[in-house]
Amino acid sequence: MPAPLPHSYYSTFPAGVDGLIRQIVEADYPHAVITHVFENAVLYRVGASDPLLSAPYFQSTFRTLEHTRSSPSEGVESAARRFEANLASYPFSRLLEHDRHFRVMFSRDGRPVPAPRAVRDRMERTIQRVSGRPTRYRDADAEVWVSLRREGFALLLFRRLRNRARSTDRPKGMIAPELGALLCRYSDPSPQDVFLDPFCGHGGIFLERMRWKYRLAFAIDRDERLVSALKERLGRNSDAWRKRTYVRSGDGTSLEGFDSGFITAIVTDPPWGEYDRSVGSVEAFYSAFLTSAARVLAGGGRLVLLAGRDVAVPEILAPLSSSLEMEASHDMLVSGKKATLYKLRRL
Repeated sequence: MPAPLPHSYYSTFPAGVDGLIRQIVEADYPHAVITHVFENAVLYRVGASDPLLSAPYFQSTFRTLEHTRSSPSEGVESAARRFEANLASYPFSRLLEHDRHFRVMFSRDGRPVPAPRAVRDRMERTIQRVSGRPTRYRDADAEVWVSLRREGFALLLFRRLRNRARSTDRPKGMIAPELGALLCRYSDPSPQDVFLDPFCGHGGIFLERMRWKYRLAFAIDRDERLVSALKERLGRNSDAWRKRTYVRSGDGTSLEGFDSGFITAIVTDPPWGEYDRSVGSVEAFYSAFLTSAARVLAGGGRLVLLAGRDVAVPEILAPLSSSLEMEASHDMLVSGKKATLYKLRRL
């Protein structure tokens, strides 16, 4: 069995953007050593306190205790038995010293799978003996995972479950913060940006954009209740931050009130299946929005758009080819639904 890899980590992200994640990580953290990129996760080496470990576009980050090559057909029971040989040698007493309880989990390609009770019991007893910590599943503070990848890897992973409010305490329908951060990062954020989310909803993208400096930031939505809720949330922050942010009711398909060429970056996730019927069809909805976006964007301005896979954005964009250019697209899964992430630029 290979020896444990010091400062090796495994972070997950939405499926389908593996190439984009590699590009972003290499640009933001050039010192990181990426050892493998999977469909929805990346395996890499960095220092134990490296800022990459809290990158906002990662869903979960695990300490990699061990990883080995594996047959794509190998089961979790077989992988767990291979890891058991070294399980007592890992520093679980240190890893779990601030935790009350732990649990052992199993996954394949990022999805939890069941495992024979006897296998789980053996792993738990070993970790309990080494760490002195008991197992509890409902309110565990930490997890040890046996994870299998179809790419031919088996991994033994560890993570703490504290500070998960960012991912779990959000209104229903609000975009996941990790996905919002990924969309904002994909827009190449600049301190000089005049930013706009024309379908802000609960403000998930807008709030994530606050992580990067900007000159001005605007969020609009037709739903006045959502606008009021977002204003209230922003109001809890400092005056200096609030002075450069503007939230108001508005029609994201017409973008009235914004001068031509005023906006440098648009990042948005229009409501899937909840289109403005007064505009007409889904195609008409997107055509109206993209036409307005082309008007308000400055030359070289960026537009990052998340849309359902069934929306024919390239065809809708064709009449606007003299003003909006598609730079790239990425098919992905968002909460199990097929979507496409587009990056456009104003000519």
